[in-house]
Parts: sequence; structure tokens; C-alpha cells
Amino acid sequence: MYITQYIPRHLPEPLAGLAELALDMRWSWSHASDNLWRTIDQELWDATGNPWYILGIPLTGVGLLYQQGYFRQVIDRNGNQTEFYPYNDPAINRMLR
Repeated sequence: MYITQYIPRHLPEPLAGLAELALDMRWSWSHASDNLWRTIDQELWDATGNPWYILGIPLTGVGLLYQQGYFRQVIDRNGNQTEFYPYNDPAINRMLR
């Protein structure tokens, strides 16, 4: 899968694989690459634990309980956001207590 289109800045060819590694969500549960990210920017990695910040990928939080306010987004390589506003059916998106 070609995912570097979501990186807002160009990475030099020898570092291009970092984009795919960072955007592969396995880093969120497998800590095999923690030392790599810490080597690139120890202070930022220790503060965030998120390689997307190290590569300059803009992030946006989204609330899931809004029936009409929730949206899906795509971030392009320039960091611009395109939003999609699906209807959230409460019968499908149930909250468990």
C-alpha cells in the first residue's frame, strides 16, 4: 500500500521507509521499533510515544458520539484535510456500560 501521500513533507530516499513504518499502526501495540523512534528524536518520542509527530504528520482528534457532528477525514501530502460527514445511526454505534 502506498501511504506516503499522507506525509506532509518529503523524506530523503534513504528515510522513505520510515513513513510506511510510522503509518503502519503496529507501532501502537508492538514496541519493537521504539528504539528506532527514540534514536531519531528521543525527547519527542519520550513525550508522545507517537512516530507520526517525529515525521510531522498532522493529527486531529474526533469525537464518536455526535450523531451529526462526527466526520471522517483524509489528510493529503500538504497537510490539508478533506472531511466526510456520514450519518451515525445510534442503533449501530451503541455505547457499552
